[in-house]
Amino acid sequence: MDNKKQTKEQLLVEIIKLRNSHADWVSGDERRRKEFAKVFNWYQKQGVYGYQSELRMPSWEEIFTEIGKLLATKTFYDLDGNISEMDVRIENIKKP
Repeated sequence: MDNKKQTKEQLLVEIIKLRNSHADWVSGDERRRKEFAKVFNWYQKQGVYGYQSELRMPSWEEIFTEIGKLLATKTFYDLDGNISEMDVRIENIKKP
């Protein structure tokens, strides 16, 4: 019977640890999403014309979509630079 009590007490300790860990993960998730909201300037919509100063909580899908757009834009500009660099090289090849 003493062995069962010890096991029950150990399980209660583990449950408390898991609850604390879960709370830390949730607060960390909210903190990260709020930081993304600051970076992307995402605020609560107040009405038709204005915005409130309170940040809105974006979904991870919104965040990843916005990051994907930024990466695609960066790739586009890099391609543009690469093309102009190739043009210069071709012109240099054409020169005697």
